[in-house]
Amino acid sequence: MIPSSKHTGECSSAGGTSELVERNALEALGRVLDELGIRWALIGALAANRYRMTTRLTGDVDLLLANTGPGLAHLERALAAQGWSVQRAEPSGEILRLRHSELGVADLIVAATEYEGIAITRAREETIGTDRIVRVATPEDVIVLKLIAGRAQDVADIEAILTAKPVLDEAHIEEWAEFWDVLDLCAGTGIGAMVLSQQARRAVAADITPRAAHFARFNSLLNGCHNVEVAQGDLYEAVAGRTFDRIVAHPPYVPAVADTQIFRDGGQTGEAVLRRVIAGLPEFLRRGGTFHALCAGWDAKDGPFPSRARSCCLSLAKHQQKKPRT
Repeated sequence: MIPSSKHTGECSSAGGTSELVERNALEALGRVLDELGIRWALIGALAANRYRMTTRLTGDVDLLLANTGPGLAHLERALAAQGWSVQRAEPSGEILRLRHSELGVADLIVAATEYEGIAITRAREETIGTDRIVRVATPEDVIVLKLIAGRAQDVADIEAILTAKPVLDEAHIEEWAEFWDVLDLCAGTGIGAMVLSQQARRAVAADITPRAAHFARFNSLLNGCHNVEVAQGDLYEAVAGRTFDRIVAHPPYVPAVADTQIFRDGGQTGEAVLRRVIAGLPEFLRRGGTFHALCAGWDAKDGPFPSRARSCCLSLAKHQQKKPRT
């Protein structure tokens, strides 16, 4: 789409027409965003085409925005004044679906995580047409963003980029591709999920009590953590059928003969809830994912704490046929 010296082959007339429309759409959107002082970067298929050997035809323009400038409503009015119809894909306005009778369709995605902000900062300036400067996501960030999206076409785009063998900062990819979907079990008021949401596509705060879920939802809204989801249920029951790249847990760990305080008591050795959390990892933690838990360990009649913990981890590793990263 945007011409690149790495592209091979000639565009057909239809492809050339599509390329011109997308270029015009980029220029038009860029003018609106620049006038409003909104930092942005080109992502998606058009950005991926910069780093492929051959272009892939696509039907839309994807832009990642650092913010909404003077406000979401002001941005929507500015776009409408230029002939764009605007629809909010999310009530919060984090994704705007645009359509123009002459310039086609576009998606504007407002950065919601620390990583997305960094991707905008790292974007490269390139020229389209005669003098229009466009900021394009780096190949590393195109790869990470497509890993997060995870669709079949995104995987194909990643493979095409790797086939072209661009020089990549692999450490950057490894650092950020690690944080995808996160589950915070026994989340309480949601502080763990809110912290993790800064480096995750989505963070789920799950707790068994309605009171904790209420405060986790309130706190995430109060702190603008729009990619935090709150779920209520007994451990994994709250997220049945889903899997995660990182699971963290702060379960009750105080030894107790009887469970009278749900937020505190962890059975006779303090491990009752923790063992249930670990037992669910093979089903809910994606292969290669990581698990972190805060607990306390005491020696008991059935053995010292280190040996019991080792036995639990070995059982999990045997189930997954690999040593878990705990």
